Amino acid sequence: MDIHGNDIADEEAKRAAKEKIQGDPPIRVHKLKSAQNMTINIQTAKETNAAWNSKRTTDKRYRRHTRPRRVKTGEQIYNSLTRKQGATLIQLRTEHCRLNQYLHRFKIVDNPNCECGHGIETVEHFLLHCHTHEKERKELRKKIGWRNMRIPDLLGNPKIVKDTFR
Repeated sequence: MDIHGNDIADEEAKRAAKEKIQGDPPIRVHKLKSAQNMTINIQTAKETNAAWNSKRTTDKRYRRHTRPRRVKTGEQIYNSLTRKQGATLIQLRTEHCRLNQYLHRFKIVDNPNCECGHGIETVEHFLLHCHTHEKERKELRKKIGWRNMRIPDLLGNPKIVKDTFR
């Protein structure tokens, strides 16, 4: 009693209690733990998908490599790889690897250009265009075919990824 602002706070609390709560509907409570987990997983998947599709433009690169239906992710591709190969694949797919373009961003190297002198050293340049690795690329092309010489196939098709590493 007799506290400045107490009456105003009391009125606001009563008004808020009378109004219908707005916002997201509450998650329905289930008695079974498995039903609760399923509801949580569905909600998480929806939120993750919405966040994934509305990310910054820098994430478009990664989505470009993983969006096509022929590209496999998760267990479909990583279970067949060693831990080191899996880590390398993730680095290549996200373009966070020890290539000059990435290293130049952190001022580890002075120049983002490739040593071959024909462009910036990106994952695409390294796998598809670099003159330094032309011999290895020809062997890969013979083995997998020229139609599969695309980044989504090289880094997303489980049958081709192992050949890409070789």
